[in-house]
Amino acid sequence: MGWTVSLHEGPAVDILFGVRLRQYGINAHAGRNTARLALAAELPASVLADLTGISVGTAERWSQWAKRDWAAYVGQRTADDRRGIGSQKLTNPTR
Repeated sequence: MGWTVSLHEGPAVDILFGVRLRQYGINAHAGRNTARLALAAELPASVLADLTGISVGTAERWSQWAKRDWAAYVGQRTADDRRGIGSQKLTNPTR
């Protein structure tokens, strides 16, 4: 193609990769969306946003589509923190 792109330029690399896939008749949108939906069902929106490079608002919409409500998780973590559950350092049993 004649284009050279540094690997540090993520979006440009993504675009070029998509162009190359389309040249071979491969549409990556369906796979990407399926993966993002699966992640949205398992991760809080803020983590999904950081992991995939989308905004938190967009990640929240993906989480809604995946029908995952993280309010109960956050509430339980807050309650656990107040009781000191989960805040202990884990020891390595192999040492």
